[in-house]
Amino acid sequence: DKKKKELDKKKQEELKKKDQDKKKKDGDQKKLDDQKKKNQDDKKKKELDKKKQEELKKKDQDKKKKDGDQKKLDDQKKKLDDKNKKELDKKKQEELKKKTQDQKKK
Repeated sequence: DKKKKELDKKKQEELKKKDQDKKKKDGDQKKLDDQKKKNQDDKKKKELDKKKQEELKKKDQDKKKKDGDQKKLDDQKKKLDDKNKKELDKKKQEELKKKTQDQKKK
């Protein structure tokens, strides 16, 4: 009977040890899985950030191009306006001159 008890005790301890080993192994596996998941998440985040950066960069470039195009347009318009103003001033000058000559004639 004593032998049986000792045998049972031994069996219990072995089972306990097996259980602990399994738990440890499971725990280690979980740690590995968690780490793997974290690495994947980090990688995804990095890729997403990179994508965002590229999108922002592109937006910025598009804006710069648009601003540049707008400036060109504005410059062209200003040139045209200046040219028109000069021509208008010239016309006015000529009209004034003509008026003055007409007055002198009278």
